[in-house]
Amino acid sequence: MPAASYQVMSPSSINFTGTSASIGGGGSVTFSAVSSLSLNNIFNSTYTNYKIIIRNTSSNAGTVNLLLRLRKNGVDETTDAGPQLYYYETVQAYGTSIYNAYLAAQGFPIGFTTNNTYEGRVIDMYEPFLEKQTTYRCISSEGYQTNFLTSHNGAHVIPASYDGFTLYPLSGTITGLISVYGVTE
Repeated sequence: MPAASYQVMSPSSINFTGTSASIGGGGSVTFSAVSSLSLNNIFNSTYTNYKIIIRNTSSNAGTVNLLLRLRKNGVDETTDAGPQLYYYETVQAYGTSIYNAYLAAQGFPIGFTTNNTYEGRVIDMYEPFLEKQTTYRCISSEGYQTNFLTSHNGAHVIPASYDGFTLYPLSGTITGLISVYGVTE
């Protein structure tokens, strides 16, 4: 089986609420003190699956959930099926404690964020552009507790074609860098 290869994707445009955000020469998006960041036309028919890498910090001293919403034609997917569009399973491990839950929300959770340090997360997004239910897997490492690791897996309930996504914290703002790759397998 050949190894997967990755092609850097660049959004056609971005929208944000906050201080600043810009698309870099290599397609990565840097952002500073934003409460939402949307990448438009980042998913297309060329690739079936995508890898999203995010490194960020938050304005909040405490922990805040960070979420990702699918987007099509410049509009976030929030209203088609009411408040529970995104179903997910979460497993969190910190120290010797483990927590897990099966939940629903209006966005895919992709970990917690704090102002302590930069946290990293890697998201695998499966079939967002196809007329199927989009699924995802996210592994994140947060700095607010020693050895804190979170794994999220889930699906969006509406089989539709999405060309972008919005990243947002439930409160406060975030600063960091996001890169998206189309995956050839």
